[in-house]
Amino acid sequence: MRHMIETQLLEKTASVLDVPLPSLVKDSLRSYLERHLWEEQATIHEMKAKYGVFSFEDMKRNYESGTLEEEGTWEDFMRLEHAEARVEKFRNLLLQI
Repeated sequence: MRHMIETQLLEKTASVLDVPLPSLVKDSLRSYLERHLWEEQATIHEMKAKYGVFSFEDMKRNYESGTLEEEGTWEDFMRLEHAEARVEKFRNLLLQI
């Protein structure tokens, strides 16, 4: 039922805006992916600046070498790893559009 309502909403929007449905869907998806890509990149930039690292792997090396304490930083470490993985997914999906 929900899928049918969403489809009807897309069709109505395309009709009102006088744009082909495939274009509306493609452009909407692109905008969604770009917005979330930007948000993840902002998270990465924040973590890199906060810890003076270039990447998740760089931060991991700092943990391993003992130059960065795990206490109080572990959540950020996981956030950085997650953000980098999502950026890759968003970029790959954008290449397919």
